[in-house]
Amino acid sequence: MAATSTEPLETDLPHHNGTGLSDSTHSSSTSSSAERYNLKDEDDTPILLYKYRGGLQTSSQRDLCAWLDKGEPS
Repeated sequence: MAATSTEPLETDLPHHNGTGLSDSTHSSSTSSSAERYNLKDEDDTPILLYKYRGGLQTSSQRDLCAWLDKGEPS
């Protein structure tokens, strides 16, 4: 049986006010979606997305950032 670690996992995202939630879960009107969700807005590599009521589709991080910043409903 493998031993389990009780130490918290280290992440690149800072935690907000000791809640354990990363800052990416808190909206900010001044930051872009790339900053909020740690996306690369210049990356054209295909990624797989699931949009609620839109199903699975491929896109790029660039297109996803543009779509999120635009604030379009699905």
